[in-house]
Amino acid sequence: MRTGLVVLAFMLAACGRSEEPAAEAQAQSSAASGAATLTVYAGTGRNRLCLDQRASRAAFITYGEGDTNCTARGNLEREGSTATLVPDGDESCRIAFAANGDSVTLGPVSPSCSYYCGPKASFAGAEFRRTNDQQPVTDLAGAPLC
Repeated sequence: MRTGLVVLAFMLAACGRSEEPAAEAQAQSSAASGAATLTVYAGTGRNRLCLDQRASRAAFITYGEGDTNCTARGNLEREGSTATLVPDGDESCRIAFAANGDSVTLGPVSPSCSYYCGPKASFAGAEFRRTNDQQPVTDLAGAPLC
């Protein structure tokens, strides 16, 4: 009886190992295909924006004095040639998002969106240009925004 349990344990362990590489390969494949839809834009200084066209998501960070910044990420709602960034969990904030070829310009900071900026920082009128530098867009602490 014990021998049967030991054999069963080894068989289950072997089955688990054979599935791990397949699941890991699938996750890497999904990540690789997802990365293909991500576009990074660079702005003045350390300002960065990332856009995932397929998921209609975007995020940005713009800097003011020192490390003071504005950071937001959320869904893009499109209407014709214009789009609006709606930060995650905040339907009251709507950030104008104008894409023109290889550039993106953010609209003004409304009172309902001022929460996303520290003192002496603003995203109003921030301009970004598509870049080949595919380093991740991160917040001040280094956490990825996209």
